[in-house]
Amino acid sequence: MCNPKNNMIADLAERDFIVFAGAGIPNGDGMPISWEELLQVFKKSEPDLDMPDVEEVLESEYPEYAQKAFDALRGQGRESRYYEILREKLRATNARCSNQQRDIVDTARHVVTTNFDDSFKNAMERELEGRTDTNTIQNLLDLQIKALNTDYSVSYLHGSTNEKCIVFKTDDYTTFYPSQSDNDRVNDNLEQFLRHLYEEWTIVFIGVSFNDKYALNALNIFYNRIKQNDEVGREKKVSYKSKLDNIQHYALMPEDMGIKAKEGRLQGGDDLERMIKEERNKKMEFLADLKIKVVIYQERVEWTDWFKDIRDMRRKPRRKLLKASYEHEKDPGE
Repeated sequence: MCNPKNNMIADLAERDFIVFAGAGIPNGDGMPISWEELLQVFKKSEPDLDMPDVEEVLESEYPEYAQKAFDALRGQGRESRYYEILREKLRATNARCSNQQRDIVDTARHVVTTNFDDSFKNAMERELEGRTDTNTIQNLLDLQIKALNTDYSVSYLHGSTNEKCIVFKTDDYTTFYPSQSDNDRVNDNLEQFLRHLYEEWTIVFIGVSFNDKYALNALNIFYNRIKQNDEVGREKKVSYKSKLDNIQHYALMPEDMGIKAKEGRLQGGDDLERMIKEERNKKMEFLADLKIKVVIYQERVEWTDWFKDIRDMRRKPRRKLLKASYEHEKDPGE
């Protein structure tokens, strides 16, 4: 049986790829700000809104929680307070970058993130200090595919601390994910950018739990569109080459794969561990169907060693690189 970690390292060493970074990537201050932290600010700042405890809310329902806070403030004629609370919290999170983030920039060169803080921007600037490489930093409202033609780029998919518009509440998601929306006022720029990444690049997801139902549904929609096009292509041309066959993405995830008891609405008891395991297996199978291969790490920063291996393999002459890849395939014990 082939070792998935070694196969992934050999594969990524031979190709360009993009890192899709989530809140599981530590920044220089420990961790990027999470949805849960942002939502807790509303609870603390506006206790009269009668919001439920964030701990009781499923991660997939966070946009609805934010929407409820917004609607409550708007109902009091204080809509601007919603944005004020977000800005105050986000401005306090212009975080320093971590070594892990610099490893990502150094290895992948292109980063897409749903985090709001500036740490990846800082990581790229630190990595390129004193160099003349071309680079781009782009935000939600100006996402452009041509940014990936520069030597380095950081794309804030859902907005950032320096932007007035971020994807946070339900209305934001239905605006920027029109494939899942009946909203008349939509902006398809985000989905077009994400679709290009899915179809034309190899994506390595790190620190992503895949509990964002809108982003996950978008990936599912992209996959099904390509699958349908493949089926039509095969009917029209015998020698048609499947596009899906050329798509391969990876997700580097901890053993629990972000599955928590509350996320599956699981109850305690003797069967809890079994039920969580079943939820993990379902998630892994679903991601595999989307051409996303899950590679499990034991320690949170273990993947940084894998990235070092990728950089080392890239420095080898191509003949040695191919030989190393072949040896990984032959030796299942590594």
